Amino acid sequence: MNITSSHQIQNANHGIYNNALTQLTLVEKPKVYLGYMNGFRQPVAAVLLKVASFNLEKMQILQNTLNGYFDEYGFKCDAILSNQDYISCFGELICFIQKTAGYTIFETKQIEIVSEELAIFKLWVPCLHEEAFHQIMSSVLYLFTQQVAFSLNASELPLHHEVKELFEYLKRHAPKGVNSARLLKAAHQQNIPWRHLTQNVYQYGYGRHSRWFDSTLTDQTSHLGAALSKSKHNSNLFLKKFGFPVPEQYIVGNELEAIEVANKVGFPVVIKPNSQENGRGVSPGLASEYEVSKAFVTALRYGPTVLLEKHITGKDYRVFILNGKLVYAIERIPAHVIGDGVRNINKLIEIENELRIRATQDERVFQIKITETMKEYLADQGYDLYHIPERDQHIPLNRISNISSGGKPVNVLDRVHLDNKRLVETLTDLMRLNIVGIDIIMPDIQQSYLGTGGAIIEVNAQPQLGIVTAGHMYTYLLTSLLPNRGRIPIIVVCSPTTGEILIHKMLGILSQQYQNIGVAKNRSAYLNGNQIQQSTSLFHATNVLLSHPELDALIYCIHDVKEIEFQGLPFDQYDCLLMLNQSHFSNDDSRKSMKMLLQACRGQQITFNNNEIPDDLENNLLKWLLSPSLD
Repeated sequence: MNITSSHQIQNANHGIYNNALTQLTLVEKPKVYLGYMNGFRQPVAAVLLKVASFNLEKMQILQNTLNGYFDEYGFKCDAILSNQDYISCFGELICFIQKTAGYTIFETKQIEIVSEELAIFKLWVPCLHEEAFHQIMSSVLYLFTQQVAFSLNASELPLHHEVKELFEYLKRHAPKGVNSARLLKAAHQQNIPWRHLTQNVYQYGYGRHSRWFDSTLTDQTSHLGAALSKSKHNSNLFLKKFGFPVPEQYIVGNELEAIEVANKVGFPVVIKPNSQENGRGVSPGLASEYEVSKAFVTALRYGPTVLLEKHITGKDYRVFILNGKLVYAIERIPAHVIGDGVRNINKLIEIENELRIRATQDERVFQIKITETMKEYLADQGYDLYHIPERDQHIPLNRISNISSGGKPVNVLDRVHLDNKRLVETLTDLMRLNIVGIDIIMPDIQQSYLGTGGAIIEVNAQPQLGIVTAGHMYTYLLTSLLPNRGRIPIIVVCSPTTGEILIHKMLGILSQQYQNIGVAKNRSAYLNGNQIQQSTSLFHATNVLLSHPELDALIYCIHDVKEIEFQGLPFDQYDCLLMLNQSHFSNDDSRKSMKMLLQACRGQQITFNNNEIPDDLENNLLKWLLSPSLD
């Protein structure tokens, strides 16, 4: 969808289009940087804008129009009283649209005044996806330059439908699933470098300390193990073959077969689709042929393969295993209300939801939604929403205990019996999985399954952690899997010449502590002295090294600092700057790039002539690179 296509512009005119098109103009095509620029810790775009004319009355029209378009999404345009307000509103809207569409935007816009007299500004805006950013720019520029001509009610806004289409288009390029967005947010908060690779794959960290993630799948997750876990039936057969406790399970092809099998294994039973998550299509505790028939139809909506298994009675637990070790466990308590002898079930649900709204962040859970499924489940128990339970009577509201259905998570990690802990850790090792969520039903996780029974219901190799059930796990995963928060020593050598003497000296120093040392210079990447790639730019050569799984330390050699302005720095920060012949980089052409280079340095900055390498450089350099602040 292109909001500025010719037929849409024609539809937007409605006979009242005037000469307001010159309010705001692009001085040059917006630039999206692949690297880090201007102090941003995520990808950024630069937009050079000129305010051709400024009229308070038209700005008021623009403000009202933007609020009309985006009010339903939560955007409020502040009063536009100056040229800078105008540019600020433009940048805020670009950031807002990206966030609303699900893009990971953690920083806000920056504005530079290029020429106050000519009203030219440079707007820096964080972005994630280049194609999506250009689409947003095109749409927002059109709204800003042409919608000042309209003074309409929100219902009359000519491009209302096109704005909705814009969000739908953008969401197709946003990070997929909640896990990716929350991992990126955790990385940003923990100062862990990250970058988008392709599709839904992101790299966190650099070199040997890096990992690739697609949601909670990593580059260390067994492809075969993950594929096995995606089929609930195959994983059930696998676990059964090794003697793990699993429910008796069958594939059923139609309603009659489901009823026949249910009678064979004995009621109650569970029916569910073979490859869904979050309880979608699952119907537990079915106690009649009618319920089985209805549940089969429901499960069939979620996939062609439907499973029937013996219902296991007990409490519902989800445990998380990281690299073969149990790290978190919750009991999922199904949505319910407790009677007080006065209020009906409907009112008790309202009261419970009010308490949930007022709960602290640590206690917050999803609202309980009244659905047809809930009404049917209440009817099966002989109740309806207007039934008044007795005092202290427990009324379950859902068959399933999923948190998204109103269930409550309770942390039980410190209660897990050692036998149960060994059970799930052994299972994980056998399936060659590194991040796993396992669903278990048993009478009490504090007691050994060997004595009380229970069963493993599902194994999920790409578990949805959930901000409610395990919000802290995103940070825990990254800090556990990424040593030193994903960072490796990076030394920048800034020299107008090749600086071979200094590079050779640096390699000798670093080799005392690090095994695999990379050098990026002259648009080429070297690892342990061997050229592994020649690229079109120093930027790309450096990225090859930063993604190399064996890289322990990096020397980045730059001869022309103005190169930074074309693609940005390939890393967000580095540890030490060694500058030869500082005067060479002090001219006006280099000053801006030099400022950005210095801004990214978090350690020492040393300047000297090519033939005047300090005797104490070795001791000082190792001290800086191995200092506790980098651990």
